[in-house]
Amino acid sequence: MANILFEYLYRDASNWKQHGQAVFTNTAEIPLSNIEARIHASLEDGEWSIAEMVDLETCFIGDHNSEDDHSWHEFEMVSESDLPPCDTAFCESRRDIAQFLQALENGKLRMWNPDRQLCCICAQPFTEDEWENRHDLHEPDCPRARTKGKQTFGEIHCDCNLVAHARCCPECNKPESEAEAEIVPA
Repeated sequence: MANILFEYLYRDASNWKQHGQAVFTNTAEIPLSNIEARIHASLEDGEWSIAEMVDLETCFIGDHNSEDDHSWHEFEMVSESDLPPCDTAFCESRRDIAQFLQALENGKLRMWNPDRQLCCICAQPFTEDEWENRHDLHEPDCPRARTKGKQTFGEIHCDCNLVAHARCCPECNKPESEAEAEIVPA
């Protein structure tokens, strides 16, 4: 089973180029032609993505502060490779190409806008009205996770960034008997 080499680049406003690459496992043995088709289908105009949104290393040149520069990275090619799996975000856990393809597809759903999140329940984007009425959720082990009676205890800081549509919110859509049975953490 060959690994998958994903090659991309950043081209600044002066047409200077900086190349990057990531190598993924391919445990499901997805054919290279299918991988390439899914990549093109997910990218803006079939070739552009924002590296940070899919956990790829950025290839910016210099300080990247020019008003003429942008955040878009260009897809160059994908191929089979004998190189060991490694990409900057997942070197230890060896990200699989299926995970990366899902990240690209999520980027497309977010319209390649880093400020636009997806619902953590249904993985669909928000309309403007839905975003205004979004529900913030917490990881299960977060000390600010909502509790019985929808109370939180103290002003504890957390870094949870989960959001859900009101219609998807598991907290709001629990049967009342289940919501009352929750144990309140100290």
